[in-house]
Amino acid sequence: MGPNVTLYRSGDGTSFVGHIDGSGHLIGSQSSDAAPNWTHVVAIGHYVVFYRSDDGAFLVGYIDGSGHLVETHTSGAGSNWTHIVAIG
Repeated sequence: MGPNVTLYRSGDGTSFVGHIDGSGHLIGSQSSDAAPNWTHVVAIGHYVVFYRSDDGAFLVGYIDGSGHLVETHTSGAGSNWTHIVAIG
């Protein structure tokens, strides 16, 4: 696991990307308005998956070297999944 962290507020889609520095402080590198109502946010390796259960939409991305969330793929995975678990 890396030092990066993503905070997300589902109601309005506000997102925050940051990292924990060597002194244990949270340092922000990006704050933006993402799509609202994602119901799941899961780290899988160095990727982050956002999933919205009502319509099955998902987004895959990663945090780049500058600390920004980079979107790599969007699609649908079927609606109403209740759990997403990283394996491996």
